Amino acid sequence: MTSSGSERRFVGRYKLLRSITPVGRDETYEALDEERQQHVTVRLVRTGRGDLASLERLEHELHRARDVVSPHVQRILEVGRHHDEVSGVELSFLATERLEGESLEERLRQSGPLTPQEALPLARQLCEGLATLHDAGLVHGDLRSARVMLIPAPEGTRAVLAAPAWGWESANPPATALHLAPERHQGTEPTSASDLYSLGLILLELLAGALSSPDSETMALLELLRRGSASSQGLGLPHRWEVVIRRCMDPLPRKRFTSAREVVRTLVQPSGVPRPLDEPSVAIRTVLLLDLTDSTRLVESLGDARAAELFARHDQLARELLHVHGGQEIDKTDGFLLLFERPVDATRYALAYHERLAMLEREQGVKLQARAGIHLGEVVLRENPPHLVAQGAKPVDVEGLTKLIAARIMPLAHGGQTLMSRAAFDIARRAVVGTSGTGPGLSWRAHGFYLLAGVEEPVEVCEVGVVGKAPLVAPQDTAKARRITLSSPSLPAIPTIPGRPERSRRVPAVLLVLCALVLAALAGYAARTWSLSPSASGPGPRQVTPRRAVAVLGFKNLSGRAEVSWLSTAFSEMLTAELTVREDLRLVSGETVVRMKRELSLADSESLAPDTLHRIRSHLGVDMVVLGSYLAMTDDMGGRLSLVLRLQDASNGEEVAMLRENGTQAEILELVARMGDQLRGRLGPTADAGHTTGALPANATALRLYAEGLARLRASEPLKARDFFTQALAADPRFALAHSALAETWAVLGYDTRALEAASRALALAKGLSREEQLLVEGRLHEMEKDWAKAVDSYRTLSALFPDDLDHGLRLASAQASGGQGRDALVTLAALRQMAPSTREDERIDLAEAQVRHSLSDYKGVLPLAARAVRKGTERGSRLLVGRARLAQCNALLRLGHHADATTACQQALRIFVDAGDPRSEGDTLNRLANVAYEEGNYEEAKRVFSEALRIWKDIDHRSGVALAQQNIADTLLMQGELAQAEPLFEQALAIQRDINDRRTEGLTLSNLAQLRLMRGDVARARKPAEEGVRLSRETGYRYALVVGLWTLGNLALEEGHPEEARRHYAEGLTLSRQTQDDRYTAYLLQGSGQVALLEGDLVSARRQYEEALGLRHKLEGRSEVAETQVALGLLAVEEGRPEAALEPLLAAVETLRGLGLPDGEAQAHTALALVHLARNQPALAREASARAQALAARSQHVQTRLGSALMAARVLTAEGRHGEAVKRLEAVLAETRRTGLVPLEYEARLALAEAERAWGRLPLAWQRLKVLEEDARTRGLSGFVREAEALGNDLRGGGLREAAPR
Repeated sequence: MTSSGSERRFVGRYKLLRSITPVGRDETYEALDEERQQHVTVRLVRTGRGDLASLERLEHELHRARDVVSPHVQRILEVGRHHDEVSGVELSFLATERLEGESLEERLRQSGPLTPQEALPLARQLCEGLATLHDAGLVHGDLRSARVMLIPAPEGTRAVLAAPAWGWESANPPATALHLAPERHQGTEPTSASDLYSLGLILLELLAGALSSPDSETMALLELLRRGSASSQGLGLPHRWEVVIRRCMDPLPRKRFTSAREVVRTLVQPSGVPRPLDEPSVAIRTVLLLDLTDSTRLVESLGDARAAELFARHDQLARELLHVHGGQEIDKTDGFLLLFERPVDATRYALAYHERLAMLEREQGVKLQARAGIHLGEVVLRENPPHLVAQGAKPVDVEGLTKLIAARIMPLAHGGQTLMSRAAFDIARRAVVGTSGTGPGLSWRAHGFYLLAGVEEPVEVCEVGVVGKAPLVAPQDTAKARRITLSSPSLPAIPTIPGRPERSRRVPAVLLVLCALVLAALAGYAARTWSLSPSASGPGPRQVTPRRAVAVLGFKNLSGRAEVSWLSTAFSEMLTAELTVREDLRLVSGETVVRMKRELSLADSESLAPDTLHRIRSHLGVDMVVLGSYLAMTDDMGGRLSLVLRLQDASNGEEVAMLRENGTQAEILELVARMGDQLRGRLGPTADAGHTTGALPANATALRLYAEGLARLRASEPLKARDFFTQALAADPRFALAHSALAETWAVLGYDTRALEAASRALALAKGLSREEQLLVEGRLHEMEKDWAKAVDSYRTLSALFPDDLDHGLRLASAQASGGQGRDALVTLAALRQMAPSTREDERIDLAEAQVRHSLSDYKGVLPLAARAVRKGTERGSRLLVGRARLAQCNALLRLGHHADATTACQQALRIFVDAGDPRSEGDTLNRLANVAYEEGNYEEAKRVFSEALRIWKDIDHRSGVALAQQNIADTLLMQGELAQAEPLFEQALAIQRDINDRRTEGLTLSNLAQLRLMRGDVARARKPAEEGVRLSRETGYRYALVVGLWTLGNLALEEGHPEEARRHYAEGLTLSRQTQDDRYTAYLLQGSGQVALLEGDLVSARRQYEEALGLRHKLEGRSEVAETQVALGLLAVEEGRPEAALEPLLAAVETLRGLGLPDGEAQAHTALALVHLARNQPALAREASARAQALAARSQHVQTRLGSALMAARVLTAEGRHGEAVKRLEAVLAETRRTGLVPLEYEARLALAEAERAWGRLPLAWQRLKVLEEDARTRGLSGFVREAEALGNDLRGGGLREAAPR
């Protein structure tokens, strides 16, 4: 410790302001960290702590704790030792985050115990903080209310665990040793179980008062617990809390909770425990708030008596509807506060309420409108006892954030409008669309994100309403709610978080994963007259007579019993299979029919009107449709089954035939076979004889399970579908169609290997299927095998045998594109355009060509094709196809750098997929929207939207999507410098990709994991994933991932000191990125190549490549990336001996990065600026810039940022004549660079160390360092360092140093 006047400093950087040492404890000070420019707490240890090894173990634990990041754990900033010049002893010290607030013990002593409602949020936070410590493999060891700080925050009080002691306190047990678990009194080491004991005591204090307070009951209750009396006589606490506290504080560690998270789960959601009436419970509920608009005006215009009568009528109708929709009235003061179990019930209530209110308006002749706000979330419920209710209390009190959000949303609404949070909106929309798609025309709209008073995070506000009646307009701001947008009010799904920059800096490690092309998903809408040559390059098209097209639309369940609804799917699929034996008919697949019915909002029906048939014909290109009804009786009525089938002409609506078959559910297979025979006969004579046997299962059980699985698969529930298909195959192991469906399900879930196994079994059992079905099964198998040559052969054969089926031609083009034959795919699509006019104008061809051109990196060519698909699809009402076309536009615009237009296209696609109830495509679009925000540098927004995609993909068990979202969130965290949080997400994504055998994306994830480890300074662990990622990307042909991998390998080689290897990787990556028109990565690779040139001393080449990179980044409008290159150019100008030329770009970079809120980037810019000031002999300015860099880099997890700023700070000390301090700091930096293996930084530190020693007068030592550095740099080919070492050595010789061996 040093003194300067009245100031005392510690370790050269901590200015000690005042002592805050507790009695009997180690010296503790409030201090100013002059490098970080923040107040901290410094604790010193003067007394002995045992042997050196014990002290080192403690320091090791504290170093591990530096990586613990939680808002509920005090942050450890620095751990180390310092030689005290006064006492001559070495002191260990700990610098921690300064916590401004009061301890929980102080709060409880002053204010007394808390209510359960007040205590629950604090208990949650304490458990979260403790769980974070335990997750890191650490224990607290001194958990008590005096070491819990309560920090005021905008969102409410924040509880923070003070930094753990781990033996740094006095050797004697604390005076308040009652907080220690019984085993700790025996001298054992602290464990997570002993922490949970201490947590239990804090929970007890929350409800009974501070243990140290003479007025509290805690000591008496603690004595009851210690005597074991708590189980026989209660503690007088709420039952749930008592159960939790007693288990936490069990004398036997093995009987305590296993984790802090289990504590809070039990506290919040007890199971099967009787609960006193007045104890609050926590539950997930839907809150609905209703309010009549202009009620004051009504009183003024109608008078008190009539207004009171009107209000009474209103209240009556509101309560009548509660009985219909199952809600609960909580309060009726200014409006109704209602509670529902499900969002769909609240939604239906609100819609019915508006309708009944309109009827009352017409009846009374008075304008009546109301507004409604709905939110789903956690509420705190407290039932009041009967005697209080009799005195006027409400039966149930509802509190919590959910109620507040609903109360903020409701006033936003216009009269007649129902607004909802996104959480309630999504669940209600899916439920309503799935059950009432044919009801009144409802519109589901998202209006954007709003900042609500008292709510920390933005809330997305949506609306549901009847078209033509509800306002369906965006709400206006109120005093307590304000709308936020990214760039335009028309883009509601992407908010900008307040206080955050619109864009952020992109650290060199991009991870934008483009979704694979799924051209096969196009198959399904229309097929008309066309011809296709068997060879894509063969003779011209031949005219083909189209087969009659038939679609089996489904059958209405007349019984209305849900347990027999599977029969509609079973009849449809089996009758379609029965008809496929006739190769003179073209059958529309069941999946395509389901998609069409969803788009046209069609339910199962016994017959259809001509106008509806016309719409179906337009969508599917069919001549005939099959539909009807069935009646299934219960088992006690014999299980009878009656099927009525109608065959209708789609061109004129005439009923061609009506067929009927009766039987039992046990005889369903025979019934379907008989109906199939009849139906084939009514469709006219054919040369084909018999009927397919392989399509039908062996028994009715297998059929039922197969039909249930198909229904789940088409409803985006693949896990449930998998279970049904597995059970179906247990009932009939030779059911080929079930094997094929299971293969598709495994593929949807992302399990490529299992999908391949199921597809192989399907092909082996396909002999009984029709020839067309066999070829389809075979082609799908080859797709799963990634054997694109065989897949192309299968689909080409299908196209030649059945040339009137457009689906087969699209599958052929898809296989060709996936196999790297994009040009052949374009030829195939061109052949499709030569067919009959009705086919050549099909919008699916336009979309397929757009996706093929995207795979060829022809992004400009994508745009007119996608626009044409949008126009045609809109004209025909093909909503999902329009959505996919909009998504194709978004993809291309993103790659072209047109971010605003890309956002607009993606938003349009998103609305379509949300309205259509297509969650997988919804997730894909959100992922792309997040990519746009990411490319703009708006990382907070990108992270939020990636997380929303992750939520959706988890809901539908889309594993490859989950891995993609995890990877993208990790990459976003990496860009923000949150490396410790990013690494486990990369590893989780990698585990999924390996589990599902997604080798293509695995290569990309490995490359990004390697880049992250490199940024953390873990060079040794970065090499293996970097090389493996490039190998996989080469094998799978994923060129984008290969570019990323080569860039990563170049970065790694550069940091390892291998410039020749780095140049080779960068050059190969540049060739690929230019071929694919990827300007963003071209700029990254150019900058890497420029850095190689700089290290090799080729300043002309370095400048040329930096300036080309800068031009590309200006063109792409990447502000953070422009700033990154400006920093590189500033450093280059110093090397060129032109430091004045560096000022302008560096100052511009500092302003940009500060405005974007990117501390890592700003720290690097200030570090470069300090170097410029030193080169201009302006040490005061250099110190100012260096101090700013140090402050910004203090919490950085990017090792180059931290070490670079520390190195520059030492150079400033050298310039100021503080040579001893400079040498000491540089020795520490040098040791760290050698530990991490970062060679350029090591050589920079060695050069700076020689400069400091020369300035200090230690000339022989400086000379020796320079000679060794020069030799090492020459060996590695780092000519830039050779030149600098030689120049400094020449200065030494010029100063009179002889070249003889140093003394």
